Amino acid sequence: MSYVKELPRRLPEVYDVLHNATTRVRVNILMYSPYEVFRKYDEGELYVPPEIKREYVWDKVTASRFIESLIFGLPIPPIMVIKAGVKYWVVDGFQRLETLRRFFRNELTLTGVSPELERKTWKSLLDRASKGDKTFELHVVRLQTERTVPVFELEINVPGATETESERNRRLIMYELFRRINLGAKRLTPGQVLFCTLSDTELIKTVRNVATSDQVRALFSWTKTEEKRFAHYLTTLSLFLTELRRKPSPLSVIRRLYTDTIDYSVKLSHDDVSKLSRKVIDTVIIMREFGLQRRHFTKWYYSQILSRKIEEGKEISQKDLEKAKRRFVNQVISTVIYDIFSIASDELGLTIDKARKIPRNVKENLVKTLEEGIYKIVVREIVDRRVTSDDKIENATGQVYDKIAKILKKYVK
Repeated sequence: MSYVKELPRRLPEVYDVLHNATTRVRVNILMYSPYEVFRKYDEGELYVPPEIKREYVWDKVTASRFIESLIFGLPIPPIMVIKAGVKYWVVDGFQRLETLRRFFRNELTLTGVSPELERKTWKSLLDRASKGDKTFELHVVRLQTERTVPVFELEINVPGATETESERNRRLIMYELFRRINLGAKRLTPGQVLFCTLSDTELIKTVRNVATSDQVRALFSWTKTEEKRFAHYLTTLSLFLTELRRKPSPLSVIRRLYTDTIDYSVKLSHDDVSKLSRKVIDTVIIMREFGLQRRHFTKWYYSQILSRKIEEGKEISQKDLEKAKRRFVNQVISTVIYDIFSIASDELGLTIDKARKIPRNVKENLVKTLEEGIYKIVVREIVDRRVTSDDKIENATGQVYDKIAKILKKYVK
């Protein structure tokens, strides 16, 4: 089974909250004119998380026919929002909202519609109406006041012994609603759902900033495809969680990524997250000082080591190689390596300045030791299923750290 598939999609904790007799998710049906919906969206009252905002995919004809449907009074699907304080989080309907914004801001020229509306903008409708054209006066009135856009408001009331617990339970329900209800042209991945759910929290805001910082980008060198799949956000998030969970197993960090992120997002203060961010960035800089780069964090690199050993006649089969390529995820490797350097920073006092003073040949020797250790954990141990529990993974990582620490102790005082 792929470790990718072991990443959580459904959070078991959600069902505990949903089964609670005091949990209530009420649906209020609201009706606004197209222009009112545009104004609420444009002023930020209807909040669209960045993970959804970047996915506008409607072409001009589709967008134009949506506006035409509003003018002619044809039925349209509802916009679904979650009430959260004074804001409404958009769960489904971004394409429609963004189309309204573009039209009323005169960024959309109607195309592929009825002759009287073809090549028209909102400004041209207003101009024709101001000159006494009765047809266009009617079109303007319809869009401003007469026609309605249905908005389904989901109001969440959840139990919780404390305010923090109640907020955590509310976020769990929000995660589930995003996961189930998002019906857009392009469905969100579980990672995007997680970041949507928590996009206003200090933890997620900071993870976004760190993931796109020069230091982290230089270390991991993510491709555009990986960034599109949220690999940069999820990997960086796993580094933060590694710091938060002392002596973690890399696999447990990944498996509990979603639940732990929700828990920590409602618990951590601004100062906590700032301190955490500095530690992550400092550790990343130390890793770069040792010459670590993208290849050290990819399963393909360790699969190449396997390939070489097969060519050398070592007792490793082609089947093992295919297993390694299939089963492992780069996120686990990144977490293992980061964990080793983070502990070295905490226990040995390894700093950026001290790392810079270590001789180059020593750094090269340390990286070779690291590569061999990671190879054994990532490929031999996990592929062969000789390490099957989090404790054993932690012990295997500890053995690699001990070898690294032995090298470092001579140079870090």
